[in-house]
Amino acid sequence: MITQLNMSYPTARKEHKCMWCGGTIKIGEKYERSTNIYDNQIYDWVSHLECRKVTGLLNMFDYDYDGDGINGDDFVLCLQEWLYDHHYNDETDTYDDGFDPDVVSYHEIVLNIIEEFKQN
Repeated sequence: MITQLNMSYPTARKEHKCMWCGGTIKIGEKYERSTNIYDNQIYDWVSHLECRKVTGLLNMFDYDYDGDGINGDDFVLCLQEWLYDHHYNDETDTYDDGFDPDVVSYHEIVLNIIEEFKQN
């Protein structure tokens, strides 16, 4: 079980790697930093604010059956499943524009998902 010790929303003074999508958190960008303890180890988890938002929009934590949280692999797997269900065409074997993980980054896909939810 993960215990959260602290949550903050700093502005990046250096580049960081988002631990969910794997993309770059750029200097000057606001991001989420969570200090946690798991298995007697303290660690920081950093992520894009948008990636955090998508975990809620897609109900990713509903799949945290063991209380270990959602790691980067889980995040990408949930995104891939959602993309397949909502933006993949079996007949043409293609994704909709802006949702193909072979063409755009997962962070760009996250931004497109947020925009799609705003429109609906």
